[in-house]
Amino acid sequence: MLRRVATLLLDSGWKMVNLDATI
Repeated sequence: MLRRVATLLLDSGWKMVNLDATI
């Protein structure tokens, strides 16, 4: 369960970084 939460956080974090890089 903890691993799944960490993966979700990492995934959303990457999406945020990608959005910042695109803008």
